[in-house]
Amino acid sequence: MKYLILGTSSFTVNCALAIKDSGHEISSMISLPKKQLPDNSADIEKIADQLNVPYHEIENINDTKSVRLLENYQADYFLSSWPKLLKKPVLNLPKFFCIGTHPTHLPFNRGRHPLHWLINLGILNNYLTFFKMDEGIDSGNILLQIPCNITSKDSIKDSLLKLDQAGYKGTTKLNEVLVLNPNFIGNKQNHNLANYWRKRTPHDITIDPRMSANMIIRTVNSYSPPYPCAKLIVGNTILSISKASISTQTHRDSPSEQGRIEPGKIVSTDTHNIEMKVEDEIIILKSVETIPINLKNIKYIHPPSKYIAEFPHLLDFN
Repeated sequence: MKYLILGTSSFTVNCALAIKDSGHEISSMISLPKKQLPDNSADIEKIADQLNVPYHEIENINDTKSVRLLENYQADYFLSSWPKLLKKPVLNLPKFFCIGTHPTHLPFNRGRHPLHWLINLGILNNYLTFFKMDEGIDSGNILLQIPCNITSKDSIKDSLLKLDQAGYKGTTKLNEVLVLNPNFIGNKQNHNLANYWRKRTPHDITIDPRMSANMIIRTVNSYSPPYPCAKLIVGNTILSISKASISTQTHRDSPSEQGRIEPGKIVSTDTHNIEMKVEDEIIILKSVETIPINLKNIKYIHPPSKYIAEFPHLLDFN
């Protein structure tokens, strides 16, 4: 069987490797131009070269020029982890159909930024779904679902590694199914159960000291490197927070005394760490940037709305 691969990430690479290792052909690998690549992108061109596969960068996959290019490869299937919607002219190109991928237990949690939301919401029992693509958003027939569980301690990097492994395993298993039944139709989704996640905004990754410790940890984990990190606003300064953890220091106040400390009270600071009281715990926030000297002596960090009201430009960071 002949596949054309669409995608930009290490997940895309693992799916391609699974196809090669299963003895099938890759007619071409397609990625976005460098200026359009997401934060978690891989060097697809390098992998295509290693696999001796034609490589192309496409800015608009749905325009006439792109459709003509893809049509020339006469693939049996398109396997897509493309970060944008494919329209009908592209969906109709493969001999059989386009295979889409979405890292949630469809029909639940369709839409934007799924891994970020999974971590942020603390959803632990999860699946990677392969589906037959239609013109909707993650709405086609389900072909295969592979467990891809996320633990409460996983960062986005940890989750991406698990997704890569599930991608390889799932692509291998789906190949086996399609060899026996090339036009396998899968199972229709129950659209009544579907929900759609929205695009994340700067507000979703901004830390508020009134949040619970676990909520802050999940927020930080959901946008840690290779993404640009959750943000802590202090005055007119924005700090990128790469890690958050509950303080384990033994000399802290008793639980009853700690409960009387208002959120945002600073316990200590050093070159890269701020220890402060939040809604229910004392946490340590690790900053990518060196903490400015003028912030090391402050006593409180206020809710971000206070600083944004004073310095509206602060939300321009995303």
